Amino acid sequence: MAEKSAAEGAGPRLPAVAGPGPVSPALLAELAGLTGEGERRAFFDAHPQLIDPALADALCAEALRLTGGVDPERAVALADAARVVAAALDDPRRRALAA
Repeated sequence: MAEKSAAEGAGPRLPAVAGPGPVSPALLAELAGLTGEGERRAFFDAHPQLIDPALADALCAEALRLTGGVDPERAVALADAARVVAAALDDPRRRALAA
């Protein structure tokens, strides 16, 4: 049985995420553009299919990659998004990685 992408049925605003593996640049841009904890929580409340360990891991990895001076503001935004996902998963290991 084929799995549906996370974006199916979610409207035109949500870029596709296909489970484990690379996260689309469009989704990374969307998450990096969210300002504040409330906006991030609202985004994930509207798209609960994105609350996934693979997304938390991918966000942490991308934030770490960007930390080396490439784009520190975007790194912080993605780490903040990873924290929201980790909290929703109630996963202490991923919370620590996103901190």
